[in-house]
Amino acid sequence: MKNNTTSQEIRTLQTQYRPEIDGLRTIAVVSVLIYHAQFMLGGITLLPGGFLGVDVFFVISGYLISLILLKEIKAGNFSFSSFYERRARRILPVLFLVMLACSALAWHTMLPKALVEYANSQLSSLLFSSNFWFWLEDSYTAESSELKPLLHTWSLSLEEQFYVFFPILLIILIGWMKRTNKQLITFLIVFFLVSLGLAQYASSRYIDANFYLPATRSWELLAGAIIAANEHAKGRQQIAINLRWIAPTLAMLLILAPMAIYHDDWQHPSFLTLAPVLGTALLIWSTPRDSLCYKILASKPFTSIGLISYSLYLWHFPALAFAKIIKVEALSSSEKMLCLVASLALAALGYFLVEQPARNRKKLSSRIFFSLLGFCSAILVAFSAYVIVSNGSPQRLGSIETLFEGARQGDSYLLQNGRRCDLKAISLEESCFFEFSENDSHSSGSSKQRAIINLGDSHADVLGNSLLELAKTNGWDYRHLTLPGCPYVESSFRFKTGPIKNRCDAQQMDNFKAVLAASAPSIIVYTARLPGYISGEPFDNQEGGKETQASNRMLRVDPQGSDPTKTLKQLIHQTFDNLIAMGHIVVVVYPIPEVGWDVPKIIKKSLDKIPDVPIKAKRKAFENLQISTSYSVYKQRSADTEDILDSATAHPSLVRVRPDQVFCSTTTDRCYTHNDSVLYYYDNNHLSQPGAKMLVQRIAEQVALAIDTPLIDTQTN
Repeated sequence: MKNNTTSQEIRTLQTQYRPEIDGLRTIAVVSVLIYHAQFMLGGITLLPGGFLGVDVFFVISGYLISLILLKEIKAGNFSFSSFYERRARRILPVLFLVMLACSALAWHTMLPKALVEYANSQLSSLLFSSNFWFWLEDSYTAESSELKPLLHTWSLSLEEQFYVFFPILLIILIGWMKRTNKQLITFLIVFFLVSLGLAQYASSRYIDANFYLPATRSWELLAGAIIAANEHAKGRQQIAINLRWIAPTLAMLLILAPMAIYHDDWQHPSFLTLAPVLGTALLIWSTPRDSLCYKILASKPFTSIGLISYSLYLWHFPALAFAKIIKVEALSSSEKMLCLVASLALAALGYFLVEQPARNRKKLSSRIFFSLLGFCSAILVAFSAYVIVSNGSPQRLGSIETLFEGARQGDSYLLQNGRRCDLKAISLEESCFFEFSENDSHSSGSSKQRAIINLGDSHADVLGNSLLELAKTNGWDYRHLTLPGCPYVESSFRFKTGPIKNRCDAQQMDNFKAVLAASAPSIIVYTARLPGYISGEPFDNQEGGKETQASNRMLRVDPQGSDPTKTLKQLIHQTFDNLIAMGHIVVVVYPIPEVGWDVPKIIKKSLDKIPDVPIKAKRKAFENLQISTSYSVYKQRSADTEDILDSATAHPSLVRVRPDQVFCSTTTDRCYTHNDSVLYYYDNNHLSQPGAKMLVQRIAEQVALAIDTPLIDTQTN
């Protein structure tokens, strides 16, 4: 986020302009830009902690806004209407301009599901609640964070929420404590410590909420408010002569060192975030004009970027996001740099042509200003509402619309009573259970009738609809037992933090085991993205398609579990053996070929290059497309997993199904992502419904051999 208080506002209140704060804004925004661009040097990520620039902005904003509020409140001329009009003039014109540009680009570049997500994020941004939207959004199934053009508005929303409540708090505290400023500072420090304590507590338990919500972020703004309250009470105090050089240097070290050292896996915000927050507060409080630090920060290059930093922050993330959406493949360093240069140019133009005129009441009266805001708001709300109601307006895709049927992520969710089965609690009573057998003696999922149990992570989840249909057709019951990002392996864990429903810890493994032990002997279809969990590395197809985020953290043996000395390989074997011992038939699905490219997007991109032509010609062009990946790369990626699964105990009740035999060819050494009529994937590694049907058909064939009973198969495409 950016702090939104300008030097002009400070001058208006007869407060001395602080050019070094504009310079500090530059450090903050540049660090955020470098972090989001993910620049690499010699294989090392530059500024992996660049996200801390947002925390620097929060402190600056808390300081400047508090200084204005304290001066106005104590002078008796504070007005909510005047305060919020200044906020609106500062924030909304550029924000609306960015949103209008993003909406036009989103309409022409995004597939329906992504466009609906964009529309929701835009509505929440207009209501200054996008931090809540992104917190509540299912981060596993939603678009990758780097492809959400308005993701960065979460911090703007959080800051605006602070602006709503903080003036009220100050008025109450100042009215209540008429005697001394010391009491006000004491209360601010108490609120600071409470919020910081909540952040530390939540940093390992409620990670997403901790990142997005005001309760655990307010302490960063309050750090600036405390400096402002002290300065308002006592004036800007001169620090001891022997600290005049040490304090600014220490402050810069506290800011810059974490940006170079911290990374995404560190708990944040937390006590660790104290370093850049206190460094920023110390620099604001203790930078004398004759220090080298002041001279650098107050220099023209630094203050120039600082003045346009708000616009630059708003433009840079959509520029990078849409470049990735349009290209589909990862951006090169030069392409990223071009995006940032374009953002800089747009920010400069926006500052002079939009920001400055909008803040000038003589040039733009309140009546005209709010009329323009209302008009722009109506356009943005109408656009978002239409997109949501029309489910992403798939007709935009024209003659190729039908190619994407069944290849949308939402098509893959298995629902029961309107709720997604993959998000239900993993317990016997609450997991999705469908009864299709003629045995009337069972109820509430406690059936002794043979069933199909779908077990695994999101790669298993996409098979749900097809496995449900297979069970229904053959008069079997069906249980859905999947959790995104969580393969079932006894005495192991993938990560131990986050909300309970998203945990993949040893306790969750015990929950899986309890359900399976209570189930009648069934056919368990076991599917998981094991190559990612074993290596911990994102997939690279070595042809330009590479996942940019290592979303698959490694699966590890639980050191506090019942089998801490066993290897992961032994635990996987033990898991299968125990399932067989329970009387189940275990169908082990080998790794589904990963792609690296987002299949619908890269196909849409290829077809968009073709000018408007008759439907037959468009179809013909699709039939001639050959989006595929190397079979050899698949084998390399899956080698460790293949070794583990191949060496599992040979048993009549252990059935092996190899998806590569469905989607790959030994003759061409390629794995295919589509045929001439359907897409096999809905993103870069999850099967679409047509792809899932093809795999379940192979599963049905193998199960029929194992139980020596022909199955009624309705899965053929």
